[in-house]
Amino acid sequence: MSHGRNRPNAPPERLDTARTKNPPRSGHPSFPSFESFFTERAIIDCLCAWRIGRARLRNDRLFLHRIKAHHDEPPRKEHDVLFPPRRTWHRYRPRSRGERAGPELNRKALRRAILAQWKQEHPKPWAIELRKYVSNIRRRVLEDNGFRFVEPRIHSERKAAGCNEFRPIAVFCLEDRIIENQLARYLRACLDRVFDDASYAFRVGKNGNPAPTHHDAVREILRIRAQSDSGRLYVAECDIRGFFDCVDHAQARK
Repeated sequence: MSHGRNRPNAPPERLDTARTKNPPRSGHPSFPSFESFFTERAIIDCLCAWRIGRARLRNDRLFLHRIKAHHDEPPRKEHDVLFPPRRTWHRYRPRSRGERAGPELNRKALRRAILAQWKQEHPKPWAIELRKYVSNIRRRVLEDNGFRFVEPRIHSERKAAGCNEFRPIAVFCLEDRIIENQLARYLRACLDRVFDDASYAFRVGKNGNPAPTHHDAVREILRIRAQSDSGRLYVAECDIRGFFDCVDHAQARK
């Protein structure tokens, strides 16, 4: 997968932002720039979301461990070196919480803490490691020398309790998960314009509004029901069993 000619050569003290080299022609739809999903800022935002989600899971798992009379702090994970300590980025939490949820406030606080160090001439050790990490992601994706995902770790997961049928799960490394996430966002932004208005899955936000959710779909169903003269409305859900098992991988790559 080779995209773009802009190499990630921005100096480390400046946060790279998206630049569109070729504006859309008049009369043609404006498609997002692939490079805009892999700027330093975009990758940092994705890493912050991952870190906050991981913190919530880790906190739940360690709850019983921490309330014991005597306990040792759990060992640091390999990716902890990319982020400031929690006591550091909690200083950047907004003073007024408003109606925002805790994870969203934490994500913004972490992002502010990172950006505060990003421009420093003598950054903290974690900021140096994070710069290298972000630069490596941009190099892998944006340079014209081809791209390959690192081979994932495969493990099996039972489909249902008491069932002897298992589903293979591919676990990619964090770097590839960030790339996959941003690539999916880029594809959604490109394809959203051809989706039917009645489709609510995998959409993007428009005009400053967030992407639609299942709540919006339910509200639309209720609206249609209220306008229905028959008094009876049927809602059907279907899934295609083993759909991706039938996709030709060679064609998908092509």
